[in-house]
Amino acid sequence: MIQQKIDVLLVPMADKFQNEYLPEDQKRIQWLTGFSGSAGYVIVTHQKSALFVDSRYITQAKQQVSPGDFQVTLLKENAIRTWLQKNLKEGDKIGFDPWLHSCAEIRGFKQIVKNNHFTLVSLAENLIDKIWVDKPETTKRKAYDLSEAESGCNVPQKINILIEVLKAKKINIPALICDVTASNWLLNMRGYDLEYTPVFFNYTFLNPSGRLVVFTFIEQIPKDILNTFSEMVIFKDWSEFDSYIQSCDNLYLPLAHVPEAVREICERYGVSYQLGEDFYSLPKARKNAVEVSNMRECHIADGLAVTRFIHYIKKHYLQEVITESSASEVLEQFRKKSPEYLCPSFRTISAVGANAALPHYSFLEEDNVILEGNNVYLFDSGGQYTNGTTDITRTLFLGESPSKNLKKRYTLVLKGHIALAQAEFPKDVSGINLDILARQFLWQEGLDYGHGTGHGVGYRLNVHEGPVSISPRSRSQPPIEEGMIFSNEPGYYKENNYGIRLENMMVVKKSESNQNFLSFETLSLAPFERSLIDNALLQSHEKEWLNDYHKKVFEAHKSFLDENERAWLQGATEKIF
Repeated sequence: MIQQKIDVLLVPMADKFQNEYLPEDQKRIQWLTGFSGSAGYVIVTHQKSALFVDSRYITQAKQQVSPGDFQVTLLKENAIRTWLQKNLKEGDKIGFDPWLHSCAEIRGFKQIVKNNHFTLVSLAENLIDKIWVDKPETTKRKAYDLSEAESGCNVPQKINILIEVLKAKKINIPALICDVTASNWLLNMRGYDLEYTPVFFNYTFLNPSGRLVVFTFIEQIPKDILNTFSEMVIFKDWSEFDSYIQSCDNLYLPLAHVPEAVREICERYGVSYQLGEDFYSLPKARKNAVEVSNMRECHIADGLAVTRFIHYIKKHYLQEVITESSASEVLEQFRKKSPEYLCPSFRTISAVGANAALPHYSFLEEDNVILEGNNVYLFDSGGQYTNGTTDITRTLFLGESPSKNLKKRYTLVLKGHIALAQAEFPKDVSGINLDILARQFLWQEGLDYGHGTGHGVGYRLNVHEGPVSISPRSRSQPPIEEGMIFSNEPGYYKENNYGIRLENMMVVKKSESNQNFLSFETLSLAPFERSLIDNALLQSHEKEWLNDYHKKVFEAHKSFLDENERAWLQGATEKIF
């Protein structure tokens, strides 16, 4: 930092694609601090340093990070701005790697430095990479393509969809896609460059003519794909990226996803550019009929794995030592029994007792917390399959006699889950309008939960997909549309005691009773915890929904279970009268 003549270094948990989960060679914050969570931000000065994490990671960060080296700080609105204003002096120079910050982020920082008389310095090289001597090698496994039976829509059709969106926005210049989930969707390709998301890394230019120019490690593209796509897609190596931009007259850059470094390259070569909103997230979120059909099949296989896992926990937790970590491994083994299974869609949350009260708890291998009786056990996990992506949460009770208060709160969460699952709503409704359906019964008791109720889910892509969600914070989002897939995951968390979350995936479909309305179809198939349901709190329509759902669970899985599993599931899905 002294050599670069900067007083402050910004270290985001990011890579050049703004991925949610990072490859090993991009986990700079973990190397620097020891913190292994999936979200965080670091500020380094000559005198002090701070690690910013959101509420789900505060406990973990304090366990993993030396307090003498990094001040662990809650990452909330304006937290970074406030810290800079408090700890910096006028004239201080703030360095950043422009490949790790989007144009939108740097636009925000420019306002901060202007208001506080700091200076923002774009660095030519990443300072951590200069001293990270044992940095892992970048993986370069071959990418692969999806058949139309898997994707439901070919590449020319998807190109035309995006061109129509650009025309509607009156954009008639090459547009850059740096979001790899969007480019993989567009190309009907996938890869192995991320641990939890099956994508290959690339930047893709979409030209008004419909021609795509894709920059990647060229050795990752099989020859048959090069030949198949030769007329509409040109693959180029990363080494040619700068010179290609230099050859352009004008570019459209979605400022939320394009790195500031790309804008700087345009400035360097005098290339005109237009910053604006992305044009691909909404079309990607609208699943076609083939994708929806495949996702239904995918959730049957995933639900079977989850159902067998619940039976395993119920049968074995008193007979053998099961830890949060080993339970997660058992669930993975059940998923691997499906020939379509690829990998987890995120790191499993496996939490017992007080740990379950942390909504996004991440177990540590060395802790070996044991699943013991008279405790709540919460697991939130998902899988990537050849025919889709899953995410499901169940809350179990390990014991015979749950407290009346625990049963009440579980049932309130279940009532909210059912209310959202049964919702019918006009076609112009946004996620913020539906969020209250899941919270209403908790609110009546003066209770709430701190996270959103539902996030979008990709198709064999990212488990958290925009641009639409079901949340109090989704005010400016576009309306919910047919074909979108969301999680339905209300919860309740009693600090230092237990946590409850009940999550299924749902697809948006046309209402059967009103052609101008939409509704949800639940995809996930695994039983709820009967011992925690207070039947007296359920209305008749809620019991009917639950009975119908449990019937579907039993019918979907009964043929694939052994005698003991089947007998248990029959009891677990028995009708509530």
